[in-house]
Formats: sequence, C-alpha cells, structure tokens
Amino acid sequence: MSKLKQIGKKYFTTVFLLLLIINIINYSGFEIFTSIRMNDFFSGFFGGFFMAQAFIGIAYYNKLKK
Repeated sequence: MSKLKQIGKKYFTTVFLLLLIINIINYSGFEIFTSIRMNDFFSGFFGGFFMAQAFIGIAYYNKLKK
C-alpha cells in the first residue's frame, strides 16, 4: 500500500506544503528568520524527507494516470 493512500491526499498536501515552507525559511537569506532557523542536521533531515515525499507523490500520480 502506498504512503499516499495511508495518509490521504489532504494530509499529503499539507505535509508537503509545510515541509516546503520549512525549507524555504531555512535556506533563505532573510535576517528575519534567523531566530527560527534550524541547524544543518535537522534542515537536511527535513529536506530529505521532503524530497522522498515528492517522489512518492509523483510515482503515485503516474500510477493513477495510466
């Protein structure tokens, strides 16, 4: 069973957008986000999780499209 079916489309989109916002904040050069920026380890962890979720979503979409 795919991860997308387990957590549902709505939750997948919510998690995907949340992780995208976290990564934008972490890798942006704006000084206003300095106080909430994560260290490199957690930033890389969330970045990796974000990419894995994106690939799972793309694979599931391609499976449904056929």
